Amino acid sequence: MDNKLILQSAFVLLLMFFNVSETQLIDLDVVYVNPTTNCFNTTCGEKNCPCPNIQFVIDNSLKDVFTIFLEIGTYTGENNTHIEFNSKNITIEGEDKDKVIIECG
Repeated sequence: MDNKLILQSAFVLLLMFFNVSETQLIDLDVVYVNPTTNCFNTTCGEKNCPCPNIQFVIDNSLKDVFTIFLEIGTYTGENNTHIEFNSKNITIEGEDKDKVIIECG
C-alpha cells in the first residue's frame, strides 16, 4: 500500500468514528432534561447529566415507551416547543408544577 492510500483510509475511518459518536442513542426508562445543562454528550439523560432539550430525547431514544423528567427551569426554543412525538408513548413529568415552564409561543 502506498502512503496516500493509507492516509485516505485513515481519514475515512476517522470520519466514520466521529459521525457515529455524534449520534447518541438513549436507552433509559426515565430520561432527565434540564434547559440550562451543558451536558450535551454521549452520556446525557441520567440525573447527574440531563439532556438539554425535549426533542433530542425523543429523537434519540431507543424505547417507544418512556418518561421524560423535566427539571426546574423554563423550556423554550425549537427543540422544546412544537415537539414531534414520533408515534412514541411518552409521559412528561415536571419536577415542580410551578417551576417547570414550557413556553410555547
